[in-house]
Amino acid sequence: MASSSSSLEQRKEEIFEELRNDKTVVLVGEHGIGKTWMARETSDRALKENLFTKTLWVFLNRKYNSRSLHESIASQLSLVSATVEWEVEDDNGETEKKYLEDLKQKISSTLARYKCLLVLDGEGNKMTDAERSELKTLLVSSCCLLITTTNSISNIFKDQSTVIEAPLMAASSSMFVNPANIQSLVTVKLTKDNYLLWKTQVVPYLRGQRLFGFVDGSNPPPPITIPNPETATSSDTTAEIPNPKFTTWYLQDQVVLSTLVSSLSEGILAQMVGLTTSREVWLSLEKLFSTHSTVRAIQTRQFMATTKKGNLSIFEYFQKMKSFADTLAAIGQPLLDQEFTAYLLGGLDTTYDAIVTSISTRIDQMPTEEMFSHLLNFELRLEQHNSTLEATIGSAIVAT
Repeated sequence: MASSSSSLEQRKEEIFEELRNDKTVVLVGEHGIGKTWMARETSDRALKENLFTKTLWVFLNRKYNSRSLHESIASQLSLVSATVEWEVEDDNGETEKKYLEDLKQKISSTLARYKCLLVLDGEGNKMTDAERSELKTLLVSSCCLLITTTNSISNIFKDQSTVIEAPLMAASSSMFVNPANIQSLVTVKLTKDNYLLWKTQVVPYLRGQRLFGFVDGSNPPPPITIPNPETATSSDTTAEIPNPKFTTWYLQDQVVLSTLVSSLSEGILAQMVGLTTSREVWLSLEKLFSTHSTVRAIQTRQFMATTKKGNLSIFEYFQKMKSFADTLAAIGQPLLDQEFTAYLLGGLDTTYDAIVTSISTRIDQMPTEEMFSHLLNFELRLEQHNSTLEATIGSAIVAT
């Protein structure tokens, strides 16, 4: 842990030194390892040490148009309110164009008074090259760049840039879990008939990965934004800033969500469309399969009451009755042991009267597994007896 912490501090110093030399710094790494957290740490330190007078954040994993991009920047510079939706009349786009030109001019003149750090968080996701060029024209000439990305940086920002591989953050490495391949551990895909079996595999898997709190609600999402500490010392800052803890939580939840949906059959997956968190999917599945359906419970009990062993072996008959009992448990109406015993014994023919009487007259309730064992042994004795009887009859016929 000490070496990891040392490596993290060294990486922070490397980033800070590059920014001090007015270099463009690119933090490259996989989702959830803490690039945004490191960018936040760097920008906070840069402001405290007066390396920059202002930090601007542009989240490039969001979809911007020219107007929304400039209004986002203007709101961080306190040129427009972040809560006001500007209404621009449509007169063949002339008023819109003039509004944007005025906004750009205000941004440029304001930036001339500051030394700014521009953080492009998630570069390379949804912003087009044309939008990046516009952003560069507007801001890069007056701002130092710090970019976070999961892949190679856009050519527009490559000039004199320093690419730094972001390590696992000490703050997030204990929280972020990249679970093992679920297909190799959860072999049963969820269908309309096997919810209990599927859940029996998924729950211990998620608990073993320390991820069950995302689906049962015990690990709720933190606030999306947090109060900006800079507002105490400056009126030119936004009141709220993105919460890095929410970013880490959200990325981890998406991993859990992906894990869940990958274990669903196509028919069940189609009913999960539109759900965006693992908790929503989990609750939807519980509602779908575990609702207290009176009709389904009555039907299942009727099946149990009318099912007969017939030509089935004891093993096949027991498994069939057990599947009915599992269905009732899955919809929230589990059978008592005495009820299961009554249904099971009630479907046996008169051949099994002796063992049925023995089990039924016990004072204490025989465990299900023990009852199953006794029935298997009784079936074996019947088969042996019938074989002996057939052999005796055959011998008698031959003798005559």
